[in-house]
Amino acid sequence: MLTEVSGLELADSGKGKIPLLLGKLPCTKRAVLKSAAHIFDPVGFISPFVVRIKCLLQKLWTKGLGWDEEFPDELQQNRLQWCKEITLFSEFKIPRYYFPNMELNFDNVQLHVFVDANPACYGAVAYFSSWERLRRLTAWIQRFCRNARKVKDHDSGELSAEELEGAEIYWMKYIQEENYPEDIKALKTNKSIPKDSKIFKLSPFLSKNCLLLVKGRLQNVNLSSTLKHPIVLPSNHLLVKMIIYDAH
Repeated sequence: MLTEVSGLELADSGKGKIPLLLGKLPCTKRAVLKSAAHIFDPVGFISPFVVRIKCLLQKLWTKGLGWDEEFPDELQQNRLQWCKEITLFSEFKIPRYYFPNMELNFDNVQLHVFVDANPACYGAVAYFSSWERLRRLTAWIQRFCRNARKVKDHDSGELSAEELEGAEIYWMKYIQEENYPEDIKALKTNKSIPKDSKIFKLSPFLSKNCLLLVKGRLQNVNLSSTLKHPIVLPSNHLLVKMIIYDAH
């Protein structure tokens, strides 16, 4: 049984006939959009290839070109190379089922997600809705990175309190550097933070871990340092909301 959708012929073998006439279209924004829309790939098997023409379309939009206006030579080369490579997909095959004649009975299933933060496009996105899960995973990743640098004496076993604290500090610094970059820069150079800063009235200072802490009237009270000098965090940040939700 063959089914043709949007110019792509699908068979039981998963072999697709990619249209090969796209290279004959003019180098215009209209033609690039047609090329991107002409390939039907619902599962995303060839998305690393298709996304290149979509990124080219984004560049054309930023240049403010008309629909039928020919775009610059350097971008034309990108499109021509893409059209040249598309011929390789005429023999592209994907089996409908990877494990024929096998009984599959899994007791444990794990999902491994590759994540990418390329400024042009995202390869995949993994979301965390739990602060505790994010904290523990970060601690595991940090341990892996440390062990990768060591020749011997690798860390093993359960996560220690120090490792979990290190993961917390990592995310606290991430939030602060994202929201208060100018304040941190000023304090690192022994300068006063700007008076128009949102946290100016908190009299913040940097700790040994380069965390922004509050210097208030509690500093003279007999309390632990974490209570006397709370960490400065924005109330509207997603991670902060996750921390509050976890605490309550």
